[in-house]
Amino acid sequence: MTHYLSVLMITALGLCGSIAIFNYVVDPYAIHHFEKADEEYLSRTDRYWHMRTTKPWRVRQLKPSAVIVGSSRSASIHPGISAWNNQPSYNVSVPGMTIYEMYRFIQHSHANRALDKLVIGLDFEIFMQSKPGTRFGFSENRLARSETDLGSTDFRLLYGTDIAKTLVSLTALSKSIAALAGTGNARQHRYFRDGVWFSGADQNTGEFGYLFFSKTIFKLHTTRELDMEGNFSTFAAILRFCHQQNIETRIFIAPTHVFHLNFWQQLGHIQSWQAFHYGLVEMNSRIAEESNRDPIPLWGFNQTRGVIDEPISRHRQTGESWFRDGVHYQAALGSRIMNSMWGEAPTMGILLTTESVNPYLVGVDRIMANFAQDNPRILQKRTRQICRAISRRASNSTSNPEDFTLLGCAD
Repeated sequence: MTHYLSVLMITALGLCGSIAIFNYVVDPYAIHHFEKADEEYLSRTDRYWHMRTTKPWRVRQLKPSAVIVGSSRSASIHPGISAWNNQPSYNVSVPGMTIYEMYRFIQHSHANRALDKLVIGLDFEIFMQSKPGTRFGFSENRLARSETDLGSTDFRLLYGTDIAKTLVSLTALSKSIAALAGTGNARQHRYFRDGVWFSGADQNTGEFGYLFFSKTIFKLHTTRELDMEGNFSTFAAILRFCHQQNIETRIFIAPTHVFHLNFWQQLGHIQSWQAFHYGLVEMNSRIAEESNRDPIPLWGFNQTRGVIDEPISRHRQTGESWFRDGVHYQAALGSRIMNSMWGEAPTMGILLTTESVNPYLVGVDRIMANFAQDNPRILQKRTRQICRAISRRASNSTSNPEDFTLLGCAD
């Protein structure tokens, strides 16, 4: 019996060791051989749902002194601009990043190396959550609050656990096999060494992508309570942290195509979208005064004609467009945003202050009205699709009758 157990144990250990070596060599998460990672190497597998694990690792490995943080809307911005003077830089943006997660990623980056430059990308949907929270894959212990935390027992324990998961888990094994077979990235996300990522597929771009994301907006409208107070409180902590740590920071509100702003207007949320801007400006000024500092430059980019009201392509190829789906923009627009915020001669955008925010929002309203007048076909098509979705929900008694009136759906 003892001999049998010994053989079984040796066999199990040998199997685990073989799997660990195999996963280490293939490295499906591109963690263990990051020094040779390029776009092709990083894009062998889809790590869309694993970035809350892998990006803290990247920060530990690269120790950037300049970072970009935000949701998927900030993910296409390459951080290596001339104004940053070749500083080690990284884009830590992850899908659906919450305000609280944003705060923790900033702290973690600063703990690994004191940040000199920081870009914070915001969008209205981030603030739509009823309270600050976290998403799948997030772990407090994976993100340090200070340099001291990097040597703590909890941090080291989770670090070791993550290593084990990337080497001996069945998930890692399946990803390694898929990476070798060339089937590990079905959604065709592209990943880059500087942290940038975006979808390389065409199915959710162009007109189809715009309509698809409208359904996402409608889902937010029907499933989330619009309460920004908690998120503003957390964002105030971010502003204080940046002032206290002397981090040169730029904040921008991610541009959104007026096609989607028009839909927020239909759903009765455009005043909340405007209040979001007023609230950011007021808080930025208040925290700066409290900290005896100048307000952090806060930029808005939703007044640039030819960009936020560009024609919506009927096909799924969007190579020359600024947007892929009206909210996720191409790297070219991300580059213009960065150079405008950090360069000496901005080519787009407006610094939002107590004096400029109201004229800015008035200008956005004017662009929205012109777009609605010039593009009735695509707006009517969206209404028809959403109304059909409401009708299906009505059959399950989950719809709100007011939605029919807001969108002008036929009874």
